[in-house]
Amino acid sequence: MPKIIRDLEKKIFNTSMELFLENGYEGVDMKMIAKKCSIAVGTLYNYYPNKKELYIAILNESWNDTFKRFDKLKTLQLTPREKVEKAILMLYEDIEKRRGLGKELLNKNIKDLIEDARVSEFKKALIKNMEMSISCLEKKEAYKDDNSINIRLAEILLVSIPILIESHRHEKEENIRFLNEMLDGFIL
Repeated sequence: MPKIIRDLEKKIFNTSMELFLENGYEGVDMKMIAKKCSIAVGTLYNYYPNKKELYIAILNESWNDTFKRFDKLKTLQLTPREKVEKAILMLYEDIEKRRGLGKELLNKNIKDLIEDARVSEFKKALIKNMEMSISCLEKKEAYKDDNSINIRLAEILLVSIPILIESHRHEKEENIRFLNEMLDGFIL
């Protein structure tokens, strides 16, 4: 008689997320996940056809709330600068909470991820949300005619946050202040 595990899909999801956080995408395989969940590898494949699909499901689920909060942020009665400051804080805290989950998206060596259209769309959506917040800010004269300044600033912020968290883990307030002051070099 097969053993019945309550909420197995949730257990697989949570266990996999922890393993990806601890070992990175390349450091995890389906056997490791199955072993940690105390299930057969075949059972795991009944839920997810491969590691990439499982990772993308985790990535989407973990960022879904962030995207909803970006949408809510757009409707708040705040100045453009206050919205950007809230967006930076929100991203910082969300990235910090995920402890690096998703940093593989910046790694060009993980071909099965970077070549996946869903991953590309996810990255575009993340950049677009940050870019929309920044686009409301009035730029300094040197950048007023630069059509790519908003996207470049969004990309810089999104790349900088994980680096600051990793390099200066216990300096959250200073890191957030630094990111906001960095923007001051481009806006009025």
